[in-house]
Amino acid sequence: MSHCYPKSDRLRKRREFQKISKVGQRSAGDLIALQYHFDNGIRPKLGITVTRKFGKAHQRNRFKRLVRESFRLISDQLPHNLILNVRPRLGSGNPSMQDILNELKKLTQNATR
Repeated sequence: MSHCYPKSDRLRKRREFQKISKVGQRSAGDLIALQYHFDNGIRPKLGITVTRKFGKAHQRNRFKRLVRESFRLISDQLPHNLILNVRPRLGSGNPSMQDILNELKKLTQNATR
């Protein structure tokens, strides 16, 4: 199990985010909303979108850190061709690492069925 989050596991370009927005499917929980689709790939990829409506910079950065770590913990259980974009649900407050991890697991399991 790797303890890093390499660039190859990230959505980095605007066109990648646009593609998932255009052709992907959506799923939402209480804390996070997913956009996902299946594409050719050797590893699952993650993108995170957090707007200023969510909160101040330190709150947005904390949310992104928690999502990245949750993704890293479950990435070996995900299909290799899964591409995700995670967004916080407004009004979700200050979620804990365990809350985000549980919800990400639940939503990705529903997406892969």
